[in-house]
Amino acid sequence: MCKTKSAYIFPGITNISNMRDSVHEVLIQWIKPYNYSLSELLSKDVLECISNKSYHKLNDFDRQVIGYTASCAVYDAYIKRRGLSEYISGYSMGIFGALYAARSISFMTGISLLHSLDQVIEKSFGPDDKFSMATVIGLSRMQLREAIEKCGGIDIVNQNSELSLVVSGWKNEIGLLEDTAFKAGAVLFKQLPIERPYHSSLLLKCRDEWMGILGKEEIGNPRTPVISPTTAGILADRKGCIAELENNFCSSFSWLDVLKVSWEIGVRDMYECGASRDLARIGKYSGFAHQYHEF
Repeated sequence: MCKTKSAYIFPGITNISNMRDSVHEVLIQWIKPYNYSLSELLSKDVLECISNKSYHKLNDFDRQVIGYTASCAVYDAYIKRRGLSEYISGYSMGIFGALYAARSISFMTGISLLHSLDQVIEKSFGPDDKFSMATVIGLSRMQLREAIEKCGGIDIVNQNSELSLVVSGWKNEIGLLEDTAFKAGAVLFKQLPIERPYHSSLLLKCRDEWMGILGKEEIGNPRTPVISPTTAGILADRKGCIAELENNFCSSFSWLDVLKVSWEIGVRDMYECGASRDLARIGKYSGFAHQYHEF
């Protein structure tokens, strides 16, 4: 019998308001050496926000940085408890946490990259440009594509299961899509609390500038193989990691494909490195019987 394998998996912009007590305690201790740098970047006392759970003070970018920080903290705590896994992967922008875990980037390099990407996107659009992302459940990919044809500026950017997809694009168009999707048979349409159109083709205009920034950062070979969220291939060297970062924010991905590939290569245990149970909830409807573990 072949030995089953495990993977550490990293959520995207995780819901830190639902942070479990065990994660909360780990995060407070882990973040202390970085508090000054993070507080300077976000113009607020990050440790105070976390300690008092003052999440109402956080904007979209703040939540992303703290979500990434929580993922890194949980991963390091897991390493002390159970050691390395055979594979690593990251959902959406969780690729930054995944590359930290693979030691392809340092923690502060990840912070620098997240900040730079946010600034590149902000500079590329006007103050009146509003974006959104939404989860649509109950429609097949073809049915949702047909519904989108009646709108504009929207992309299907992720597939979590056969009938669970994510769209990204202009906020007003996604607002219009909601009624169309329900008429087509959707059972749930939920806009996500995200201000950037991550993975949308709208962000292709930012790609060249982003590539220039990546060329200045220290990115190394991963010590643990990383399953790419955009191609479902294995990132095994520096070149592959850079290519993933080049494309991740402006390309669609498929978490369903990541789960399929992980199952095929023998991964049965998933250890979620995040503030809540986002990926465990998604995984229940994927059709794959991974066992999900929480810190």
